[in-house]
Amino acid sequence: MFMSVTIRDIAKIAGVSVTTVSHAINHTRYVNPDVVERINIIIKETGYKPTKRSSRQIYSFVLIVPQINTSFYSNLANAISRRLEEEGYRLSVYAAHNNEEIIAYLKELKNDLTIKGLFFVCPLPFKKYLEPLLRRALPMVFIGHSIDGFKENTVLFDHENGIYNAAKHLIKRGHQRIGFLLFPDSSDFNEEKLMGYKKALEAFDIPFSKELICVSSRSAKFFLDSNLKSDHPITAIICANEASTLYIYDYINREVIKCPDILSIIGAADNPWTALLQPAMTEIQQAPNEMGNTAAQLMLDRINGSDQSKIIRTPSHLCPRESIKNITRGHFGEIAKPPSTLDLTEDEIQMVRAGNYTAALSMNDLDSQYTTSYIKGMRSVFEKLNIKINTIADAHYDPAVQTEQLPGLLFNKPDIIIGQPAEEKITSVGFQKIISSSAKLIFLNNIPQGIAKDDFVTCITGNDRECGYAIGKILGDFFQGRDSVKIGLINFGVETFSPKQRDLAVEQIILEDYPNIEIVEKYNFYKRVNAYESCREMITSHPEIQGIYVSWDDPACEVLRALTDMNRTDIAVVTAEMNLEVAVSMASGGMIKGLGAQRTYEQGMAAAMAAANAILNKKVHSFIEVYPLIVTPSNLKKAWQELIKSKEPQLLIEAMRKGGIL
Repeated sequence: MFMSVTIRDIAKIAGVSVTTVSHAINHTRYVNPDVVERINIIIKETGYKPTKRSSRQIYSFVLIVPQINTSFYSNLANAISRRLEEEGYRLSVYAAHNNEEIIAYLKELKNDLTIKGLFFVCPLPFKKYLEPLLRRALPMVFIGHSIDGFKENTVLFDHENGIYNAAKHLIKRGHQRIGFLLFPDSSDFNEEKLMGYKKALEAFDIPFSKELICVSSRSAKFFLDSNLKSDHPITAIICANEASTLYIYDYINREVIKCPDILSIIGAADNPWTALLQPAMTEIQQAPNEMGNTAAQLMLDRINGSDQSKIIRTPSHLCPRESIKNITRGHFGEIAKPPSTLDLTEDEIQMVRAGNYTAALSMNDLDSQYTTSYIKGMRSVFEKLNIKINTIADAHYDPAVQTEQLPGLLFNKPDIIIGQPAEEKITSVGFQKIISSSAKLIFLNNIPQGIAKDDFVTCITGNDRECGYAIGKILGDFFQGRDSVKIGLINFGVETFSPKQRDLAVEQIILEDYPNIEIVEKYNFYKRVNAYESCREMITSHPEIQGIYVSWDDPACEVLRALTDMNRTDIAVVTAEMNLEVAVSMASGGMIKGLGAQRTYEQGMAAAMAAANAILNKKVHSFIEVYPLIVTPSNLKKAWQELIKSKEPQLLIEAMRKGGIL
């Protein structure tokens, strides 16, 4: 005898649909006699005990909902209907658009003895009209709301955990000033939602502030205006329900506020249109199919003899999309400002041009496309500002060499020095000598240890958290639908702020969002060529690895060579930045599946603009951020032109043709 046999099992063994089995058992529709006989034999062999019903009467159930033209209610109705149909029952759905319609339906049901039970979604108090149904012992299941004084089976959404997970998601993406639009829908649920919000803040030691909570649509505009324009603005909003979600999108469109650049949003509309927004909205989803299945099972348990009333909360599901920005905080905990804060008036530009200023650069690797792109961006601005670059030093990624070179930059007495620190410890001594000079010092990506906030103008960087998050998502999505995937991480071992932020973000999203993926090994490399041996050692120790993340493109090329030499071109590789070799691999359908790239040309432009601001003694924020570009085969051609600022070379064109993307 089989254990816990269901009607689905019978249908699978018989090779027919669940509906056919139901009709064969209950004699509710003609079924071929041979099929009926086969089903009866299987029932006898398995010991399945179908629910007994009258062959003369088809009982049905009623679902009353506020409306049926939304995806949530239609999916809920479909889930309940499917489950009941498996047991030979029908479901009638009533869409009650107002109180009068609800009352009319309930009065009709009072005398309809063919109704086996009622599913009730409408939140308003209808105790007076439900009591006659209770007197005739009609089983009821309340969905989404409970009604005071009724101890019926109830299925509720887990509001507290829904908001808790939303707030936690934002906090882990770097947000701390998180607004909460808690427009009234039910005082009980508002309490639960607020508790979830508070618990998330408490878990990360972030103080709770009433100023960040809005409980009325009437005060929402003032709330948003004041909190977005304050000295410590909110960077994200959580919407408690569909009403507040619709309000926030209307507001940002009216006020021309960019999402997620200025404001990240988590909504609670639970509708297909949220995925079609630009950007697509991250939302708290209520899982109507799960709620429907749970409600149907509670009803079936009740009519089969269970007299125990239950309150079941279905879990929340956070659907991450593009409406969340990852916030990278600077070396001193500050939130980045955009390059637009560096804009100059025409009069200010002429003042800089008249000064005949000069600049010196200390760069990591002039053979790298990444570094030369910085310089191109700087030159494009310096030429307009009549600022001449008189020295460019190349450290070749060696901090000791850079430290020796730095004092020499002062020989020609530049007004500006832009430094790209090779690391943060050894180079500190050299940069301290720059600080004691009259030159305006600007950093790219990293700030050496021991340097105070007032010792330099600003640090220009990409959003490395966002970049790492996107790279990890590319790798995670590549393996979506596969079980027990093993991957490895090859990180930069030198203590530098920028790659460390990115490496950690890749690891974080894999651990949090992709339970089917296991990170089985992490290796550190310290020079580009080390990545080759790191990869060989990793794959030798863990041949089961299917994917690898590498800190940036140059060492990623070493990894590609190692994998090719080991005949392991089946492994998916993701990285940051885009040189020609990486682009060709991606274009031709090779091992590179995607990457995140800093817009180094634009960062170079921002560094030059920051220098001009400093020359004019204008206040410059200590951390300026340029948003990264995410590159996959689908946007590779456009991305090359956007990042490299030139037409793609013939080698890349041929690779794109080979890969079918041109």
